[in-house]
Amino acid sequence: MSKQYNKIIKQRRRKAYIKRKKKLEKLAAKTKKQSQAEQTAPPAEQPKSGATA
Repeated sequence: MSKQYNKIIKQRRRKAYIKRKKKLEKLAAKTKKQSQAEQTAPPAEQPKSGATA
């Protein structure tokens, strides 16, 4: 009985580990994409103080 119970625990731990790993990968990819977008974006143009509409 002990062997089968240990197998179930091992499967649950593995599923939880994979779930955490995927979540971290998704988060890392998202932050990586944002940082690349910030680096490649041209600087925002500021309106000149002398020109008024």
